Amino acid sequence: MTHLSWKVAALSLAASCAAPQPNIPHQHKRAIVEREGGTFLWAGEDDAWFDVTDARIDPTRFQYGIGKDTIPSIDEPVFASFEDPRIAEAGLTLETPVLGVVIDGVARAYPVHIMDHHEIVNDDFGGTPYAVLW
Repeated sequence: MTHLSWKVAALSLAASCAAPQPNIPHQHKRAIVEREGGTFLWAGEDDAWFDVTDARIDPTRFQYGIGKDTIPSIDEPVFASFEDPRIAEAGLTLETPVLGVVIDGVARAYPVHIMDHHEIVNDDFGGTPYAVLW
């Protein structure tokens, strides 16, 4: 098996975990409301509501989501070699689970525990855009 020299996106990923969450002005305090003689479930978008008046399942059992753009993507990841001391400072070791991408012999790693908080990294290889999704 060939040993790959991984570049790890830990530096910008770790920093972005501490970034403030965007202000979502349209989030509702109650996911289910009674109005106009009906029962409505918030759809997570602006003023979108699902009419669940005649639902056979109790609407309070539904998960209504967290709203659009609540989980920020990472749009400009910064990579470092594993030997860079900042990798250890970010708590990464050789045993850290990562999502790995290899394109044209270039390898990159995206730590899973950081992807749990962001779910999407928008990246590119030589000008070709791609997204890493978790």
